[in-house]
Amino acid sequence: MKKTRIHGVWILFLLSVVTCLQVKAQYMPVVFDKVYGDKNQIQLVCPLPGDEVALVGKEGQKYNLTWVEREGDVVFSLPLTGFTAVNEIAELDNNRVLVVGQSTMPNVKGKKDRITLCGRIAVVERNGRIVTDIYAGDQGSNFLKGMLLRSGAFVVSGSEPKGADGRQGILLKLDPTGSVVYQYKNAGGGYCDQFAVMGNSIEYICAAFSAGKDKEQALVVRLDDKGKPYYMTAIPAKQFVVTGLNANINDGSVLVIGNSPTDGGIIYKIRPEGDIVFAKNMIPANQGAAMLDHLQVARNGNILVGGSGSQGYYALLRNDGTALYSGTSKGNVRGIGMNPATGESVVTTYDMGGRRGTFIRIHPTGKVEFERSLDGNFDKMKVTNSGEILLLSSSEGRVCMFSSTGEKEFDRYVTDNKPTAYRQAYTASSGELLFLGAGGRLVKLGHGLYVSDVKITKPVNGIATAIFTVTLTGYATTKEGAPIPVSVGYATQEKTANIANNFTPVKGKLSFTPSRGTADRYLVKQDIEVSVKANNLIEGMKEFELVLSDAQQSYLVKPVGKAVIEDQQAVVKMVRTEQGEEGTKDILYELGLFKPDGTPLTNSTGANIIVDGIYGEGTADALDFDMGLTPRVMFANGSQKSSFSVKTLEDTRYELPKTVVINFNKVHCLSGSNVAFEGELLSCSGVVVDQPARLMIASLGDHRLNNNVVSGFFTVSLVRASDGALLTNATGSDVIVNCVAVPDASAKEGKDFVFTNMHDLRISGDGNHSSANVYGVVLYSTDAAEKQVKLKIKSVTQPTGAQPISVSDAESSAEFTIRK
Repeated sequence: MKKTRIHGVWILFLLSVVTCLQVKAQYMPVVFDKVYGDKNQIQLVCPLPGDEVALVGKEGQKYNLTWVEREGDVVFSLPLTGFTAVNEIAELDNNRVLVVGQSTMPNVKGKKDRITLCGRIAVVERNGRIVTDIYAGDQGSNFLKGMLLRSGAFVVSGSEPKGADGRQGILLKLDPTGSVVYQYKNAGGGYCDQFAVMGNSIEYICAAFSAGKDKEQALVVRLDDKGKPYYMTAIPAKQFVVTGLNANINDGSVLVIGNSPTDGGIIYKIRPEGDIVFAKNMIPANQGAAMLDHLQVARNGNILVGGSGSQGYYALLRNDGTALYSGTSKGNVRGIGMNPATGESVVTTYDMGGRRGTFIRIHPTGKVEFERSLDGNFDKMKVTNSGEILLLSSSEGRVCMFSSTGEKEFDRYVTDNKPTAYRQAYTASSGELLFLGAGGRLVKLGHGLYVSDVKITKPVNGIATAIFTVTLTGYATTKEGAPIPVSVGYATQEKTANIANNFTPVKGKLSFTPSRGTADRYLVKQDIEVSVKANNLIEGMKEFELVLSDAQQSYLVKPVGKAVIEDQQAVVKMVRTEQGEEGTKDILYELGLFKPDGTPLTNSTGANIIVDGIYGEGTADALDFDMGLTPRVMFANGSQKSSFSVKTLEDTRYELPKTVVINFNKVHCLSGSNVAFEGELLSCSGVVVDQPARLMIASLGDHRLNNNVVSGFFTVSLVRASDGALLTNATGSDVIVNCVAVPDASAKEGKDFVFTNMHDLRISGDGNHSSANVYGVVLYSTDAAEKQVKLKIKSVTQPTGAQPISVSDAESSAEFTIRK
């Protein structure tokens, strides 16, 4: 079963039966964090279609090209043999890249020109094959920028040596075989690393040549399709170094920004005919070393430009150079951003001394929409079609997103939740982010999918619902900035839990479809419900998984959700007891495992469930049972009941039944099962009774005739029935004995003798008596014949609740003789 719920960014939610463990789904999670080569130093990073990346690295003096697929695995790593410098890597169509730089010339021997070092371009396919490899230029030439035209020809620019220690800028057009179609050299010296190819039916090129040394002249030139200059416009500023160029394909004008040590930071606009429309000084020459290095142009012609001297300078200009807005900052201008379609502009500044920055959003009309204070150094940014602003800080390894109204949507560090310095940050057209670290380290962030973990208690009866939450952190975008729908498959997978006893399997597909606006653009959630079954087993913690797979247009950041099923509450109850008999039968205590509703449970944990206890305050003492044996009940795997026996002991006391109390107070479950007592402990009372007893009577000896003093005639003793051992009456109540004289004896009661205590014959229950004597007096008689006195136990009354006392025929009577 699938249930879709879309949550807002800051929503809090409560779960009742099921507890979802926090997954920490992040905005822009880390897709991979890898180091490509132990000694490799990544020099250039080129984001590619399909969220892949091409890297140019350097080990020692040797360059290499590494193609990395979207998950971070290496497709190939290729040594760029011969290259002494790689200055640019550019994306081409059909899974290709263009590598631009300088290289030694192979197989020089036998060639007429004897060139050993020159410019070089190479086209490399995704399979690692170099399909085009062109060496061009004169001795010592170095290509700084290159482009593949739709015709298959190449345009390259750079510099070459001139004279003993000079240089001059060059621009060449090469056919697909590497032959020079035309070349242009700036005789005034310098180099060219900025050009744009323009024209619809007829191609022409606008190129800017920098002059970073004395006697060099900066120049902007327009070349027709034959390489003939249409115009050559000299830049008035001395030693002008071009940092940016933008050619307007609609009107043919060219914007150039750069810096001069004598004239500061300047922006020039040049007409299609070659004359300068305006030269606007953005950074005065007296404001320190000028660095005007930010230029962006909107489709409506607005120009956003910025840079730094002793402070930051930035401006939004109309296409005629009129300022719509201009500003300065205490800190440097760290980055600018513009949405070309809407013209919305953003500028960030940062003061290294005060460690504070600003973030300014400017409307296309020049109105400041908002200004925010920043505590970070954000040097890269992107303005989305929806108006959101993504800020990146390479020096801190930080990503921050603001809404179109200036509200912060998220702010996080790339790794370890702490600042980490990176060399550079990049944005890809899909919205993914790349951070270039030290050496060969590259960190990629992109929107991805998380599935939560779940902890749930097994229901007592019926089913409970485990809810897995699948979170999409955000959508990738097209080159035009439109969000791309995402889909992902899911299925449950058995671990220690199984579908027979524990849960109902599910399988399906989730679809995340972006809606208009940004309300549901980030941390979009959908729930997957899995039914967890009740059973009559104690199993301990059981686990199963929900596994995400086959994600389309996203990444599986956390593809496995773990569900932990905790046992329902199980209680230990007393089932029954069996009374013990001292010395012959132990006291039995039988316990059972039950649900709270009384349903019996079976131990299915695979381990013993042990219940320990201590002896409580019963009436039995150490003479009645073995107190050295610790109470312990062990429920073996597969059992529902178990028992413990108290060993009874044999003593010489005749007692009332006594209680042996066991307080079971500890449950040991190695499996993590939820087994307890209904209260703090389980108190069980067992009973121990004495062995059966009997009475016996014996004569105390013969008596003399005319003995007229009270004497003991007989003794009645309480003995154990099994072995005749003498017992002490410790019941607290007397054993009452009823004896009668045997009438057929020769001595007659009242004539020959009398009993003095027959009416009250009892064995005291004070714990000190085991017998009672029958006393009497031999009466005076003139008859000198010997006579026998016989006494018989007629009955006995034992204390209430005590064990029965029997009288055997053999020991029920006794006699003595009255002698002369």
